[in-house]
Amino acid sequence: MNGRVWSLPVAVVMVLLLATSAVPVKADWDPGDPAKWAQEPDLTPDGIDIDIVEPGGLADDFECRITGLITDVHFWGSWLGDMKGEITQITLKIWSDIPANPPGVPYSRPGDLLWERTFVPPEFTERIYYILEPIGEWWWDPKEDFAIQDADTVVYQYNIYIDPMDAFLQTGTEAVPVIYWLGIDVQFTGGDFGWKTTAAHWNDDAVWWDQTVPGWRELRYPVNHPFAGESIDLSFMFTDTYVPVEMSSFTATPREGGVRLEWTTQSESENLGFHVYRSDSEQTDYCPITMELIPGAGTSPTVHSYKYLDRSVVDGSTYYYRLADISTDGVETYYGPLKVVVPSPGAVLSLEIPVPNPIREEATVRFTIPESGMTRMYLYDLKGRMERVIFKGEMQAGSHVLSFDRMDGEGSRLAAGTYVMRLVSPAGMLNRKIILAD
Repeated sequence: MNGRVWSLPVAVVMVLLLATSAVPVKADWDPGDPAKWAQEPDLTPDGIDIDIVEPGGLADDFECRITGLITDVHFWGSWLGDMKGEITQITLKIWSDIPANPPGVPYSRPGDLLWERTFVPPEFTERIYYILEPIGEWWWDPKEDFAIQDADTVVYQYNIYIDPMDAFLQTGTEAVPVIYWLGIDVQFTGGDFGWKTTAAHWNDDAVWWDQTVPGWRELRYPVNHPFAGESIDLSFMFTDTYVPVEMSSFTATPREGGVRLEWTTQSESENLGFHVYRSDSEQTDYCPITMELIPGAGTSPTVHSYKYLDRSVVDGSTYYYRLADISTDGVETYYGPLKVVVPSPGAVLSLEIPVPNPIREEATVRFTIPESGMTRMYLYDLKGRMERVIFKGEMQAGSHVLSFDRMDGEGSRLAAGTYVMRLVSPAGMLNRKIILAD
């Protein structure tokens, strides 16, 4: 079992425009420390370290009602038989939520992958958190349904710190929380690692999956455990974050002469002002483009609106923007990123009539898209039924030519008649009627 990848997606409920400090405090977490949510480890002999046989994963749900970025994650685990290996990297993932909807979906589970980052030493820390004596905890492999009592005694805490510029932006409100799932993939050498349960139960059960048998399955204590059949939850937590500004909107829109950024705050507390950051990449290399601080409202319970025009853009380019507010004690809080595609001058979305038309076997079609991005071309019959996908993929702004035949999506020859060709791009949608000859 050496060198396995240990996968644990964990469910999280979050909040709409989130923020956090520019430099998180790198520290262990102890009971009584601030926390957005804390499911502390079960440190009794009834606790279990849950093993996942590669490839697979675990998940647990979590509710957050505090505005802020996820800048640190803490979780607990142990090594089977206290035979400790070495963790070489930890990958965090944020997933959307598929809510419970019985009978088809009897319990909630992870959905689409939204965010992912990998951390290597010293970007995370490890410490011995607790030692059980004289009786250790359980170890359980849910795939093999193999449980061992008194399998390990040493509990480790893992602390992961995330650069706010790379952190995931949680969304939701106190009244309407939003559920996400946090995934943790651990690569290690030596030993066998397991994620520790918690005695605290919230919402649905934790779940597990095995790639060889698709679908998430709920986790309940194994048959030979004192809590056999009861719900299992897992141990993890996020710390609290102070948010000096309640941001209600942040937009970036291409305009003649540049990109216009606008934002509105519902309230501000000790807010010195704002800086705007820009990058050519969504994830890295953000640089400030505001030469001077845009003054904030200080401390104010009322709504304030702001705007800034970025004139240093290049036509046809794609940019990503983040907004930072700076408190009076120098703490920066980030919002975004927002993606903006600056149109090329004179470029207009267009779709020409294919040549030849009517089409007997094959044809070519010319079209122009003014913005780079995901582009699709479909063929529909006159009843609106899609017959085939001619093209789907990323395209650069400009003029393009595609060749296609008269086969449907299953490889059968389409009947003669009139059809509709549809072009869908970031700049809009166009239709053209075409004729397939006898």
